[in-house]
Order: sequence, then C-alpha cells, then structure tokens
Amino acid sequence: MNPLAMYNGSVYYLRYTYFLMKPLLKTKWLVPKMRLDVVQRVRLLQRLNSGLEQRLILVAAPAGFGKTTLMSSFVQQLTFPTVWLSLDKNDNELTQFTHYLLSALQQMVPKIGHSAASLLATAPNLDLDDIVTSLANDALAYGEQFVLVLDDYHVIENQPVHELMRSLLRSMPSEMHLILISRADPPLPLARLRARNELCELRIDDLRFDLNEAASFLHQTMRFALSTDDVEAITQRTEGWIAGLQLAALSLQELPLEERHHFVLELAGDDRYIFDYLLEEVWQLQPETIQTFLIQTSILAGLNASLCNAVTQRNDAQSVLQWLEKRNLFISPQNNRRSWYRYHQLFADLLQYRLLELAPDMVATLHLRASDWYEENGMIELAVEHALDAQDYERASLLIEQYVHQIFGQGKLQRVVSWFNVLPNELLYVRPKLYLTQGWIFFRQGAFEKLEAHVLNSSPDNSLEISDSMHGEYLILKAHVSFLQGHFEHAITLLQQGLAYVPVDDFALRMPSTSIMGWSYEANEDPGEAIHWFEKGLHMARQVDSLTGTISTLGCLVGAYATQGAFDLATAMFREVMQYAEVHGSEQLPLLGLAYIGMGRVLQAQKKWDSAAEYLQRGISLCRRWGGLSIVTIKGFAALADVCDAQDNVTLANSIRVEAQNFGREQRTPQWAMSVLDSQIPVASHLPEPLTRREREVLRLLLRGLSSIEIADELIVGVSTVRTHIKRIYSKLDVHNRHEVIARARQLGFG
Repeated sequence: MNPLAMYNGSVYYLRYTYFLMKPLLKTKWLVPKMRLDVVQRVRLLQRLNSGLEQRLILVAAPAGFGKTTLMSSFVQQLTFPTVWLSLDKNDNELTQFTHYLLSALQQMVPKIGHSAASLLATAPNLDLDDIVTSLANDALAYGEQFVLVLDDYHVIENQPVHELMRSLLRSMPSEMHLILISRADPPLPLARLRARNELCELRIDDLRFDLNEAASFLHQTMRFALSTDDVEAITQRTEGWIAGLQLAALSLQELPLEERHHFVLELAGDDRYIFDYLLEEVWQLQPETIQTFLIQTSILAGLNASLCNAVTQRNDAQSVLQWLEKRNLFISPQNNRRSWYRYHQLFADLLQYRLLELAPDMVATLHLRASDWYEENGMIELAVEHALDAQDYERASLLIEQYVHQIFGQGKLQRVVSWFNVLPNELLYVRPKLYLTQGWIFFRQGAFEKLEAHVLNSSPDNSLEISDSMHGEYLILKAHVSFLQGHFEHAITLLQQGLAYVPVDDFALRMPSTSIMGWSYEANEDPGEAIHWFEKGLHMARQVDSLTGTISTLGCLVGAYATQGAFDLATAMFREVMQYAEVHGSEQLPLLGLAYIGMGRVLQAQKKWDSAAEYLQRGISLCRRWGGLSIVTIKGFAALADVCDAQDNVTLANSIRVEAQNFGREQRTPQWAMSVLDSQIPVASHLPEPLTRREREVLRLLLRGLSSIEIADELIVGVSTVRTHIKRIYSKLDVHNRHEVIARARQLGFG
C-alpha cells in the first residue's frame, strides 16, 4: 500500500494550498530576449518551419552552439502562441516539473492545463496518463496551433519526468508542437520517430557557424573588425563553435592591433584546449573589481541586483550586471525589465573554478549570504540548498525543521530526502525535530518497517529537551504507526494525547491528525465519532478554502453516513460534493471516488443493485488512479462483489474479489484492510442486518473457543468492547448463548 494511503486523503488540500502560496520563478517561462543584431540563420529557420509538420523538433548539441538563441529567433517569428520553459536541475522533481509546465501553459494558452493542475493537486504518486490525457484533451479542444519549448532538457535525469514526456509525445494532437533543446539526446523514442518521419533534428554539424555566419557574428554582433583571412582562420580553428568565437572576440578586443593576427594563428583546434585557453584570456583581461563580482556571484543560478548585492556586500550590482550584458560577458537577461539574469553555464563553471582557486575561504560565506536572501524572499528550498552547500548543517537543519511540512505539502518528498542524504546522520540523534522528520519520510515512502523501528524501537537522545509541540508530533507519528498496524483504539488514544500538545493553528499537524482520527473511528466500527472528526476536517478545509480538502472530507462523510444507516444525510452530502466539484471543474478528481463508493453502499443497502454497481464501479475507477486511496478502493471492490452475489452472479463476484486481492498486494494495503474481502456472503445474504467487519473478527475468535478476555487481548481492545460486539452478534444471529451462536454461524456457512 502507498504509505500515504489514509493520510494523504486529508493533506492534499495542504499541498494544493501551499502550491498556490509558493512563489514560482516566472522568468523560467519567458522566451530569452534576442539581440537586435543577432545573426539571422535563414537556412536553419527554413528547416525549423518545415519541422512543424513533424511531431518533435529536437535541437541537440554541446553547450555554446547557439541552440537557445536560434530557437528564440524562431519562435518569435511564429504567428501562434509559444510556451517556453527553461529547466534547471530542481525540475527533476516530477511535481515541480509539472507545476512549472502547467503554469507556463496557463500563462500563454489559458485554456490549457487547468484540469491537469486539479488532477496534480490530488496525488503525490501521479498517474502520468491522467495528466497527459487531460493536457492532450485541452490542446485538442483549443483547436489552434501552439508551441511548447523545453530548454536545457539535458538537466532532467529523473525517469518519471521522461515518462511524462514520452506519454505526451504519444498523445498530443497535431496542433501542438513540441521542441526540446538539449546538450544530449533525451531518453525518448527517437529511433521510432525518425523511422516514421516524425522527428526534425538539428545537431552539431547543422548548428556550426559557416564562414558567412561567423563573419556576420564577429562584425555585426560582436562589432569587431577582422580581415577575411582572420575570420576564416578563427572559424576553422573553432570549428564554427559559437561560444569559442565569442570568447575569442572578447580576448581580441583587449589586444593591440599588431597582436591580433598572431593570436588567431595560435588558437588551438581542439575544443577542450580552446575552451581552457579562451576563458583564461577573458578572465585575465577583466578589471579586478569585475573579477571579484563574477566569482562571488558564480554560486547563483539566477542573478538580480538585490541578491547579488546581498552576496557581494556591495550596492552597485544592477550597474555591474548591465555592464556585463553590454560586454557580452556570457550573461543574458531573463526578462524585458532586466531584473533577472543568468550566466552561461560554461562561464559559471569557469568562475566557480576560479573562486575555489582564489578565495576558497569565501565559499561558505557566499552560500550563507545567498541562503539568508532566499529565506527572506520566501524561496525556502534554495535557502536550504545554499546552507547545505556551505556545509552549515545547523542552519540547514533549522530551515528544514521550520518548513518541512510546508514542503511536504507541495509534494516535494524527494527534495527533502536529498537533503537528508547530505545531512550527517548523527544530527538525527541530537535534533529531535529532524528525527521526527525522518519518521515522516519513512511514512511517506511506505517504509513501514523502518518507520516502526524508528518510532517505536529507538528515539533521539533522551537527555535532550523537546518542546511540547515536538512531543505532540512524536505521539501523532506513533499514532500513524498504530493505525497502519490496525490498532485503532491505541491510535485514537495517541492522537488525543498528541493533539493536546499541538498549537490550535498548526494545521500541518492537526489536519492529518483529524483525518486519521476519523478513519480510526470508522475502522473501529464507530461511525458516529468518525462523522464528528470528518466534520471537523471539513470545517478546517472550508476555513482555508481547500478544493481537495473539501472534496475528500465530504466524500468521507458520505461513506460514514452510509455506514451509520443515515442514508438521507449520505445522499445530501453526495449531492453537495458533486455540485462543488462541478462548480470547480473537478469532476475527474480521484478523491471523488470516496463519495461514489459511499453512495454505492447507500444504494446497495436499499437493494438498488444496478445503480449500486454503477456508482461503485465509478468510485473504484476514480480511486484506483491513486494508491493513496487503496483502502477505500478495497471497500468498493468488496461492496461490488456483494452486489454481484445479491444478483446471483457468483462467478463475477469471485472475479472481483480476486482482482481486489491483486490490487491490494500491488498497493501494499495492510492486511486488516484486506479482511473486508473475506467471504461474508452467507451472513450478508440471509441476515436482516449483516455483521460488521469487527463483528466477523469477534465471531471467528468465538468459533475458535476464545474467551472475552482472550479476544480482547487478540484484538488489542477493551473487554467491555468485546462484550458489546458479542451482544450485537447474538442479536443479529437471533441467538442467546455461545452454543447457539456457534451452531447458527456454521449453519450459515460462516466458519
């Protein structure tokens, strides 16, 4: 079972809310600004225009071959919308990649991406086909051409992101044009696309400047005069490598006229040596104050005046950035207002190398200054990563402890895991909050054995003082373990104890606790208390205007009212959640499966078999899209099998139970949740009121001859609770003692 099976149904709304509140770097969506004096590459633009008739345009070559500049020039001459997304290493997180992609689409083509965004907000374990299907349907409905460009695709190494793109390639309509800009071939089905004539490729040999283009570049763009012979020589020696030409021109600009021809003749032809030589020459010819600025800001992925001033401890960053741009010093503006820039990655690599050579003692200080600025500006993930780069694990730990639940709520589990891989392991035992966070990681990863050992068999240094809030969090984490083990009463007790220590405004802990409390009461055959806690959750969801929180808690209430026999209330809740989903355009959300399965159980109790089957099938279909709803999905399977049995379709009922067993194994659903699939047909078919799951468990133990005390020990409940269940069993089976109950149960084929 997915580790978030019951938990995430209640925290999705947090994830969605935090995503709406999280600042996104909108410059990633902007088409890079093109110089007015850029070389017009007519031959390549013609090929690209023809390439729009194919499924994919791939521009793949090493850095410095003008890929982004060419594509910027190309898309700006198109007459239909362009969606541009500049990728970085952080986009390997599937959730972040998809968030930025959908946001970029919605910025440029507002009719595309809203449904997919709603689907994304409901599940950390994304169903890629659902996301892609939604995008493809939106693009088809839009009916007009548009271009999606993904720049620097080579930074993507995460297979789920590649799988998303593979699925998109298969599904997108002809009106949608996909362009990938990359230093390396992406792991996509290029051979198949090539064989089907569905791939337009531009590679190194295509992108090299020919002699005429090199002359235009040097004379017009770089505004540097060279003789025809020198242009030919430098073009040959750089093999048309545009970055090499630019570096060479920057060096040549600083040389006396009489030395320039000799410089051209001495250029090496091997790319690696050209690169090393030219960067050294460029670097050495810069003023000392510029050198200092360059190396100190080289640690930054993006540059703006405020950030650079904070890192360099100066106040003229804006003028320096503009100076660098005018000098073509491998810096490019990321928006029209020139508020954000970035270095060419190769140039940044050189600068970072020089920083380590010239000022190694400054590296940690620079990263910490950047970390402070990012925290002040709400970019917490970058603040953490710069603290880790500074090896200031104390600061990194403080940031993680303060913001980790917010980051979890954004679906960034792998981001947090990567931080814990860097943090020294011994910190867990001297920082109780980090220790608890490691437990939440295990829970979210589905590493239940590790979670149990972490929470129950070991603990942080007992000599350390922990706050009341942390003590409450520890109890709540223990409650999650008890819930997964099927010890519902113990989970409820721990949750009650833990919540007493948690601040009333700490929704990050209270919301999952409220949900787990409701699920625990429902699993413990107490729908009245379950309803009470689900209603609390609904109130919180409405307080923060959470789409997913409202839909999930309303769905839970439909099921809880159905269990209690309050069919009118369950039906009213079902209508409310359907209307709410329709208003918000969320009719396909997996969480709606909770409501459909609950309504199916209402119709089942009313013996409306065909309608019940229809609703249950719809609910199962929705819920199984996300493993976090596997327990509810199993309940839906069990109810559907019962409906089939009631219609005397035993073969289909058995087939459904087999399918459910397979699904439960795949999703790692706890065994206690799977017990609902146990054969119960004789009891369900012939009794006016069927036995509940817990009553069936008690009956089995009675048939084994266990006493009330022994049954209580076996089920980890109170003796009084067992006696209450036994009284209900006697009533439903119309018996008066143990001898009669055993005989009646066996007569019904139970046991």
